[in-house]
Amino acid sequence: MKIVHLVDYFMPQLGYQECLLAKYHAKKHEVIVLTSDKYYPFSTYQTSYQNLLGARQRNTGEKKINSYKIKRLKSYFEIPSSTLILYKGILKELKKIQPDLVICHGIIKPTILWVCLYKRKNPNCKLIVDHHEAIYNTNLKDSLLKRVYLNLWKILLRPLILKYTDKLIATGSAEKEFAVKYLFDGKNADKIKKISLGADDEVFFVDKNKRKKNACQVWI
Repeated sequence: MKIVHLVDYFMPQLGYQECLLAKYHAKKHEVIVLTSDKYYPFSTYQTSYQNLLGARQRNTGEKKINSYKIKRLKSYFEIPSSTLILYKGILKELKKIQPDLVICHGIIKPTILWVCLYKRKNPNCKLIVDHHEAIYNTNLKDSLLKRVYLNLWKILLRPLILKYTDKLIATGSAEKEFAVKYLFDGKNADKIKKISLGADDEVFFVDKNKRKKNACQVWI
């Protein structure tokens, strides 16, 4: 099976969910990550992340890591404060790869448009949308520009997402509540499945004794 992970900002050094999914999928499948040529615009990037990650601007092109490929595409527009980025060649790459499954990380960003357009002519390709936005990390109504964008999203992208997405997955209860309330206007709750974030079991493990000990210390 060919799996494409489509994510605007991809930093395998940090081991976020999309990185772990790509790593574990690559153990059994062919995996390609399509992403932009920039790292996430953390507000404290220079002081907190640059020593670990290097410069935000990355080279375009293909690289293999953890048995999967990362293809970085040229970006041509970005609003760092809103983590909105547009980059070239997504549809072209999908046509070249011909994936069996696309996992699009993010439901609000315009990146998903290209997957919907691809699936319109390639209905056998499955599309999963991974949704991370919630009240605590997203405020869609704190500016006029965001309110305009949200309305445009509902008019242009929401119908495509509902039509072409095989599964909508929220990473927690807050994320599902946010999607139902703000993105789907109180509807389609049954279409959104909740799957909580996991951890890399090659790095972390459950220690029940330590958990019990720590819990007891809280109450003493």
